[in-house]
Amino acid sequence: MSRHLLLLALSLTLALAHTAHAQSLDGFKLGDEITAALLIHEPPSATGKIGTFDGYRWNKPSGNTISVTADPDSDKIVFIETDWGGGAAPTKTDLPGLAYGKTTLAAIRKKFGSNGFSFKAHAMKLIGDAVISVNGYEIAGQEKTVLMLVTALPVKDVPEVNGKPAIDPAKGTLQAVILADIDYLGSIWGSERVADPQSHPVEWK
Repeated sequence: MSRHLLLLALSLTLALAHTAHAQSLDGFKLGDEITAALLIHEPPSATGKIGTFDGYRWNKPSGNTISVTADPDSDKIVFIETDWGGGAAPTKTDLPGLAYGKTTLAAIRKKFGSNGFSFKAHAMKLIGDAVISVNGYEIAGQEKTVLMLVTALPVKDVPEVNGKPAIDPAKGTLQAVILADIDYLGSIWGSERVADPQSHPVEWK
C-alpha cells in the first residue's frame, strides 16, 4: 500500500472512530448548526419558540420522542432530549449500557461512579404519579456539555415506613436522556446546583 493510501485509510479509521463515540442523540449533536441538521432529518412533528430559542420535536412511530432546542442567533443546537414512550416502545438509548424503563438510578450511579449533580429546582420532585429525579454528569473533554438523566419511581412502588413514604430514588428507572449546554440549562433551570463530592467528568461509553 502506498504512503498516500495508508494515510487515507488511517484518516478514515480515525473519522469513523470519532463518529462512533460522538456524544449525539438520534443523530443530533450539541453545537452543530440546526439548519444543517434539519436537512438530514425528517421534518419535525412540531416547532415553536422556547423563550427566545427555537424548539423542534419529533414524534417517532415507535412512541419515543426527541426534542431539540437551538439558539437562533448562533444557529447552534444547545439542548437535545430523547424520551421513552413507555410500554412496548424501544428501550435502547444512544448511550451504551443504558436502557429506558430498565436501567435504574442505582445502576447509573455505579456506571459513572457517583450521583453526579442536580439543579436544585429539578433534583427530585413529584410529577403526576411518579417521583422524578434528574441527575447530571459533565462529559470528559467537553467543557460545557452535560449529560442529564431523568429517572422515575412510581408512587405505587414507594413503601411506607412508620406511616411515612420511604422514597428510594435509586430504584427509579430511566425515562429520558438529555445532552445540553450547561449555560443554557442554567438559564432555564436556575444556577443553584448540588453535587455529589465524588462527582467527576464521565466518558460517553
